[in-house]
Amino acid sequence: MANRVMNNGPAPRDNVPPPPCSPPPDEPGSPHGNGNGPLRRTIKIINPLGLHWRIAERFSRTAKTFVCAVRVWHGESRADGKSPTDLILLVALPGTELVLEVDGDDAATALEPLTSILASSSGEDYAI
Repeated sequence: MANRVMNNGPAPRDNVPPPPCSPPPDEPGSPHGNGNGPLRRTIKIINPLGLHWRIAERFSRTAKTFVCAVRVWHGESRADGKSPTDLILLVALPGTELVLEVDGDDAATALEPLTSILASSSGEDYAI
């Protein structure tokens, strides 16, 4: 404890503003955003178990079939949609509203299948 350095001033990292964490709001009247950037859809989790591992795995496996970037937002928290672990860390309980964001060449194609996985009441597919 005698070797402990005390510094009461701000560290260099304290002067850097944090990056923006929340997605820009959707354009009014459009479920897909403004058309100039990523496509977005707000989805309410209705599965009684919330967003659990099997759904996260199915979602990420489906997301990996597309070349576009897939992100899922829960408030200020963002997850890479191609990582089931990131999705689980969102802690999306029943009734949670998530924002699905896809950006890239096949984003329009990816939006519907990914939305249906998150919005399903069971999300279970034991045939996989």
